[in-house]
Amino acid sequence: MDWNRAKTIIIGLLCALNLFLLGNYIYAHYAQSEASQTQAELGVYLENRGVSLSCQLPNKQKVSRSLYIAEDTEKMATRALSVLLGADMQQENGESISQIGRFSWVAGVLEGELFANADGEEMDLDEVIALLDSAGIEGDRIERQEQSATLYKDFGDPAQPVYNMRIQIDQLETGGWSISGRWYLGEPETMGSGSERDIAGLLVTFTDHLLTQGTLLQEIKEIDAGWVVSVLTNVGVKLTPVYQITTNADIYYMNAMDAQLMTIA
Repeated sequence: MDWNRAKTIIIGLLCALNLFLLGNYIYAHYAQSEASQTQAELGVYLENRGVSLSCQLPNKQKVSRSLYIAEDTEKMATRALSVLLGADMQQENGESISQIGRFSWVAGVLEGELFANADGEEMDLDEVIALLDSAGIEGDRIERQEQSATLYKDFGDPAQPVYNMRIQIDQLETGGWSISGRWYLGEPETMGSGSERDIAGLLVTFTDHLLTQGTLLQEIKEIDAGWVVSVLTNVGVKLTPVYQITTNADIYYMNAMDAQLMTIA
């Protein structure tokens, strides 16, 4: 073996690795400096409009695009209801009913009650959560109280929640459980056209719009990234990237792609 040649190759690889690491460091330092400059410039602009920016801008690894769940959500909902209500499930006055409960599930909104399990026995909270899980309503995050719980669904990064997607479970005084909320089945399959706009530009548009409308906007307290879900006929479910902006006046949801304010049901 030619050891001189081998050492030359190893030294060359080490040099290449060092250059790569140096390049990443310079890029990260530049990106951080650019972000700090953007934060400072935006703060000055807003201050001149009489608005203080009391939080840091969200630092996202990559921009988001709309996501689509293309499966037939109506058929998936019917299958889920059959798991919740059992084999004797029937349709009556727009509801799915059986001996153990009743539900309606329209455009992603689930409303109903569970009286008992398939054996006719009372259920505790853990059993209700497990049954929902088997029906495909699996909470990525669960907030529990003694006789109630809230299930939340996340797509991708849990730090970017779906703001209008949760199921509330409450025990009824008469026995059984009330279950209600908004939920969609399936996972994102396709990506839409367009991409998220720069957050600084979005905030300028957001601020100008509110001040033009006469809103007494004085402080932007917090900015969080997330998603909003909606139903598209013959397509399925669409997830749109949004920013939740907390101000002294109210909490707003701004479409991260077209800067339009959104109403979250």
